[in-house]
Amino acid sequence: MDSIPIAEPIDLPDVRSYLSMDSTDETVDALLTDAISFCRDRLESVLPYHLAEREMTVSQALCTWCLPSTMTMELKGPVLSVDDVTLSTREGVDVEVPASCWFTFDGRLTVDLRASLSGIDPRPVPIGITVRYRTGAHVPPLVKNALLMMVKNRYERRDEDPLTDAVMSSVYTETRPNI
Repeated sequence: MDSIPIAEPIDLPDVRSYLSMDSTDETVDALLTDAISFCRDRLESVLPYHLAEREMTVSQALCTWCLPSTMTMELKGPVLSVDDVTLSTREGVDVEVPASCWFTFDGRLTVDLRASLSGIDPRPVPIGITVRYRTGAHVPPLVKNALLMMVKNRYERRDEDPLTDAVMSSVYTETRPNI
């Protein structure tokens, strides 16, 4: 899904300080780096926003027998930009949707399907839509601290889920869907 490297919201010095580690060890650093990525992914899975900037691609199938004139998709944000929107057709053709046929508002992308296909003769039947977009990072201090707690949990108890009840209660106030 992601095609560019992700800049993690916390780094090794943050984690070493949180864990009160003074010495550096390449093996421990590798474990902590893996734990940071794992915990960020795990925490993002329950939050309505991303913790690191990245390029995203989402696809959705369309109902061909009840094709609406417009279609709306939720994009997990915060959305920085929409790079392209493409319709897949039953005929096996990908149609790039002009920017004049879609708009974003509050994390939702709305596409005018009829306008997207106007001028194409014979008009193809869209069966899917793919959106490529950039999302930003949103890391409030409470969430950053929760991520540090998760990395500690992952480092100390590798076989257990680092997303504990204590972590969830600390981020509960930051899971507002309007972020």
